Amino acid sequence: MIVALDTFAASRHDASRPTGTAVGAPVGVMVGGDWGEGWQYGPLSVLEYATAARALEENGAALPEMDAWTNSLVLRAIYATVPRGDGMYAGGDFDSEDIYQSPSANEIDAVLAGPSSDQAAAWARFDDWRADQQWR
Repeated sequence: MIVALDTFAASRHDASRPTGTAVGAPVGVMVGGDWGEGWQYGPLSVLEYATAARALEENGAALPEMDAWTNSLVLRAIYATVPRGDGMYAGGDFDSEDIYQSPSANEIDAVLAGPSSDQAAAWARFDDWRADQQWR
């Protein structure tokens, strides 16, 4: 949990801001629902982080950066999925010779299990339903 929070905190320093990024806009390897180590570990890790954040929040911790990150997971999953729905852009290592990584329900489940907004949860439910329909 500390790693994710430190990543978000570090994203606010102007020295690390990429050229052309608005001041105050979050930057970093986890912004936008991505996972910094590559997607070999990403699907399970995002689920673990999201459920841990929810547990902490249900016990009084305020984690608005984790809420925003959990909300962004569904957008990352939707945008990373190839048009046929049978693969996803990994953007890093996933320990395979395949071009695209097989889709995982963990990113969608992380949005549903974690501290997400109603809008993000609705998108996650739709994407989950769409994937289910595609494989029938």
